[in-house]
Parts: sequence; C-alpha cells; structure tokens
Amino acid sequence: MNIETKILNEVTVIKLIADEITPGDEKTLRQSFDHFAEQGLKKLVLNLENLSYLNSSILGLIIGFSKKIVENGGELIICNPTNFVKRILHITQIEDFIGIYGNESDAVKNCLLYDIPVKLK
Repeated sequence: MNIETKILNEVTVIKLIADEITPGDEKTLRQSFDHFAEQGLKKLVLNLENLSYLNSSILGLIIGFSKKIVENGGELIICNPTNFVKRILHITQIEDFIGIYGNESDAVKNCLLYDIPVKLK
C-alpha cells in the first residue's frame, strides 16, 4: 500500500494506492491518519479509487479518522469509491455522516464550499 497526498487549494487529498489493505498495512494507515489529524488539517478528501476491498478494520480506521478531524473543526470527505466499497459504505450508513462523491473534483469543491463540519451522530 502507498499513500499519496496533494494539496488542491486548501484541501488535502489523501489517495490510498492498494487493491486491498492487508493486516500489515493497517498499522501504517493508522499512523498516517494520526499524523494527518495531529497536523490540524481541516479539509480532507480520502480518494479510494484504487481500493477494491474494504474490511471492517479499515472501515473503523476511516470512521475514527473522520471523528478526529471533525473534533478538530474539520471535515473528511470520501471520493471515487469502487462499486464494492461504495456498497459497503452504503450498507454501513457511513454516508450519513461522511460525504461521498463520485470524483475528486466534486469532493474538493464541496470541501471549499462549506466551512461548517458535519456533526457525527
């Protein structure tokens, strides 16, 4: 697994590059998410276009990451989920508190439009 980051305007885009995240990758992902949260970033987009499989551990990491960002007054948005990942996000109702967009451009635009973070239930 690789993690690419880029800044578009004020938005940090985090792209996970892996077909699936293995148990060995989970620690790296957790450390990366903690690093981003500690930086105090407010507007983040998590690009999942390369991730074809999402297990409950990774889902938990994403939810925990979102909570940390929201607690710091920010927002995390997901973009480009594959069909399988999109289905998992829908079944687990993640879309109720994390915005999900079909492409990176729309996700970044949404981050820039709103300064009010989504409140987690």
